Amino acid sequence: HKLGWKMMRTVGKIALQFTAYYAIGKLGVTFIGWPVQVQGRSMEPTLIDGQWVWVNCIPSFNPDSPNFCRRGDVVVMWSPRVANSMIVKRVVGREGDVIENRNTEQLVTVPEGHVWIEGDHPIRSIDSTDYGPVSMSLFVGTAHRPFQSLVRPPTSRIKYVADDPR
Repeated sequence: HKLGWKMMRTVGKIALQFTAYYAIGKLGVTFIGWPVQVQGRSMEPTLIDGQWVWVNCIPSFNPDSPNFCRRGDVVVMWSPRVANSMIVKRVVGREGDVIENRNTEQLVTVPEGHVWIEGDHPIRSIDSTDYGPVSMSLFVGTAHRPFQSLVRPPTSRIKYVADDPR
């Protein structure tokens, strides 16, 4: 019986450790971030197909923060078109901004709770110019190159029709 109880205790310890490691890992991915591989060429030249980026999920917990979905940020969002798929795009406008849609040349006011996102490579990107403003509820996190600072925009690409100090 001693061997049976000893084995049961060992199995119990292993199961407890596995559960703890799984929970810590799950919390880490959900609340801190995880690596993601860029798929597609819509963010060239900033990010290239196959490149790895770190998704920082911490900003997603405070949508009222001035650091949440700032203009120029490269963000990871749930696709508004394809279920269970994520996209990497740049925030070009926030709620209240007036943006010129480069495809239609019409002015669009970004509604409350939404952002205007575009890829850095306009010819290869399907983005807000195709499907309009995107709900901030789809925001997952900001994209960072590992061991480098935040991915910043090529300044010549971002043009504002109406500027807001946000």
